[in-house]
Amino acid sequence: MGKPTEQLTELFDQYETIFDKMPKKKDFSSHEFILKLAKHNQRAYIEALFHYKDRTAPFDILHGLLAKELKNHTSLIRHAKVKYKSTDIFNEHKPCSWWAKVS
Repeated sequence: MGKPTEQLTELFDQYETIFDKMPKKKDFSSHEFILKLAKHNQRAYIEALFHYKDRTAPFDILHGLLAKELKNHTSLIRHAKVKYKSTDIFNEHKPCSWWAKVS
């Protein structure tokens, strides 16, 4: 897949800001995080998605990369549940990780 696109790096740089916008007393799914990240960074999200436009499942590829990056922020969040079903951007129930803010 090569190096991350400039837009993907731009999205990664927004993780801490988005963590602050997530509910403090509630676990959140990777799907919820990605939706909030996309909402608050629409241009970078669309441009990152466009990078995978010729692939079979561009949303799945991008969302997989965004979800994987969550694991690099264990000083701010912790894994709460693994492979628990959540509603994705297409309103489908799919397995994903759940996270909680570190106090």
